[in-house]
Amino acid sequence: MTAKYSIDQNDTRIRSGVTLYRIKRPDGTKGGFVQSEANLNQAGSCWIHGDSEVFSDARVSDDAQIHGSVFGRATVSGNSKVSGQVFDSASVGDYAEVSGRVFGHAVVRGGARVIGEASENAVVEGNALVLGRIHGNARASGNDVVTGDRGGPGAADAPGGAGNDPPSPLGSSAADVSTVPIVGYVSLALADGSRRVYLDATRSIHVDIPQPDRNIVTWVDIDKSTGLARLYVRADAKVDVGRITRSVSASVLAGRGPA
Repeated sequence: MTAKYSIDQNDTRIRSGVTLYRIKRPDGTKGGFVQSEANLNQAGSCWIHGDSEVFSDARVSDDAQIHGSVFGRATVSGNSKVSGQVFDSASVGDYAEVSGRVFGHAVVRGGARVIGEASENAVVEGNALVLGRIHGNARASGNDVVTGDRGGPGAADAPGGAGNDPPSPLGSSAADVSTVPIVGYVSLALADGSRRVYLDATRSIHVDIPQPDRNIVTWVDIDKSTGLARLYVRADAKVDVGRITRSVSASVLAGRGPA
């Protein structure tokens, strides 16, 4: 079998104390960075795009497409897509999409989407959509939508994972505010003063956050050129989730339970 890519020993970067190398196809097309060939399977159409990275003992296989970071002992397989972070011993497979963070021993599969965070032993499957945080032994399946903080038995008191904890909220008065992470493309303020966040690059789903000066505690830019950012929104904020083609109960919008 002809190798679909080679490692460019002259195009490198340092990440977490190790050297990463750019990959390139036989025709010269450049991809992202790996620590070794073990990170990206030579079979299938799986690929690491742009300046994305896969390193440590992470594995990408089948037809998975990486536009973010995969590291630790994480695995990404099937036809899944990652534009956020997958690390620790988490796994993403089937047709799942991750633009937020999946870590610990969390599993994301089926046609599920994680835009917020899935951690610890959480399982996200079916057509579930995670906008907030799911952790512990909690599960989301079917057409479930998680916008708040959902934890099951064994849940930790706070999110963690490989030194990527959320930043402290801006201002000492906000230090004890409970927040929900939302990853998306931040738009200009709307006519009513709300801030709209598009949850994917196609702008098919959005969240409108009223009173952004109060309800957006802080945010971290992921890609300034596209407006992609991770926002930490007050858990008690009443946000408007628009253009989701399924019914969502008021309790879900308030982050209090499943649909």
